[in-house]
Amino acid sequence: MKLIGRFLFIAFLVSPKTMKSQSVDTFSCTIEIYLLKKHIRTYDTVLKKSVPLLPTKEDLQDTPFIKNPEFLLFRIEKLKVKGKGLKRYTRYRCTADMSDSLDFRMEPLNLATKLAAQFAFVVNGKIIYGGYFLHWTTQMVPHGVCAFASGKRISFQYPLRDDDPRLNKDLLRCLRNSKRLSRVNEKNGR
Repeated sequence: MKLIGRFLFIAFLVSPKTMKSQSVDTFSCTIEIYLLKKHIRTYDTVLKKSVPLLPTKEDLQDTPFIKNPEFLLFRIEKLKVKGKGLKRYTRYRCTADMSDSLDFRMEPLNLATKLAAQFAFVVNGKIIYGGYFLHWTTQMVPHGVCAFASGKRISFQYPLRDDDPRLNKDLLRCLRNSKRLSRVNEKNGR
């Protein structure tokens, strides 16, 4: 009789209702990239320096440029990079694998002749960071996250050493919960 009681207790813990709520929590994460309606100035004329791109919800276009189902996997590689002398520091290489090629979608942005197309990276309706889509031949790098799209992959680069917005806690939690995060352990950089 004790065995039946234990079985019923375990069955209660793993009931279909419980399993359904766990699976809903696992996939309740949405990641989208929105282009901005208009160019936001990122140079402060008073301070005479570049400032981060901080878009608001009013700055976003009505529909996402890249939708949640298109994001298949995010890969974060931790690199140890040689600095001057013997000093080494940590850098991260972040890439996103997409379900379809982005080449045709990127063409109308005409990045080869423009400096950049500004975007906002949005997780569950919250803007995580602003960034710039750039053409792979671009020489000038804006202040903030730069994205380079080629085929089914987007490379998100951050040239600064301060707080890296690509490693935002909400974003990482969302990626983990939706099973789209791949971390690659330390590798030696250049």
